[in-house]
Amino acid sequence: MSTVTGADEAMHPTGEDRAWSESYSFNFVDPKTGVGVFTPMGFRSGNGWADGPHAVSQVAPVERHSTSDRPHRQAGMAALAGPLRSPYPHAMTSDPTSSPRPRRAPHPEQDGRMARGRVTREKIVAALLDLIREGNLSPTSEDVAQHAKVGGRTVFRHFQDMESLFEEMNAKVRSVMEPLLTRTSWEGALEQRIEQLVTTRTATFEQITPYYLSGETRLHASPTLQRARAQLAIQQRRQLLACLPEVGERPEVASAIELLTSMEGWLRLRRAQGLSVDQGRQAVVSAVRRLLTG
Repeated sequence: MSTVTGADEAMHPTGEDRAWSESYSFNFVDPKTGVGVFTPMGFRSGNGWADGPHAVSQVAPVERHSTSDRPHRQAGMAALAGPLRSPYPHAMTSDPTSSPRPRRAPHPEQDGRMARGRVTREKIVAALLDLIREGNLSPTSEDVAQHAKVGGRTVFRHFQDMESLFEEMNAKVRSVMEPLLTRTSWEGALEQRIEQLVTTRTATFEQITPYYLSGETRLHASPTLQRARAQLAIQQRRQLLACLPEVGERPEVASAIELLTSMEGWLRLRRAQGLSVDQGRQAVVSAVRRLLTG
């Protein structure tokens, strides 16, 4: 879900979704003549749709009438209310007697622009993923644009800022971790379940290591990333208790195993201690087994 910021009050690109919409309202009143207009307007640029009922009222100033005159003024407003003359020929109106008009399919040229926009957006995200995987943990917008072979301004036509681009990348990384976070079925004896848990986690950690390290460079300044990391820790704890219920009544053992099977623990084994994937996995399995069996 998108977040509204102050930048949305200025010129900004439309969303990619066909149902993307914005609304505005224009209201005024002339105290001398007693004429007032209220006009909310909505636009869906993805399908060329607009709607905007309006109401016009001409009444004398309130202080010249008693309370008993209020129904007459309201009736006058209702009588003067009418359909908005939209610039779109198929737009909805506020006229309750009008029948719905069929929506026209988007023009092929418009469909083509939207398709090209989606392709360009994916190219930008893919460029960011490539740069980080290749070792550039803090790529700039210029780096991304050059790698994606697009103009520098194109990046910000699709993304409000670099943080929103990184958020898109994080969404793709989360999709890689989904099998890890959603697996709840664990079978076999204790030793088999330990092997399953460690193997699943370490294989996933290997895939996301560069992106996790990139996140470390932005963690202090990104509340969104901080919340995501906290949520990841909660999900991993729940999964640990589901896989190894034996630790449920031994909180100190559960905390130790949680560290051993975490991303931070894996980075320590792989990067600081220089262990291979197989060596690191066996080290974690052995340590967890000793904690649970003595």
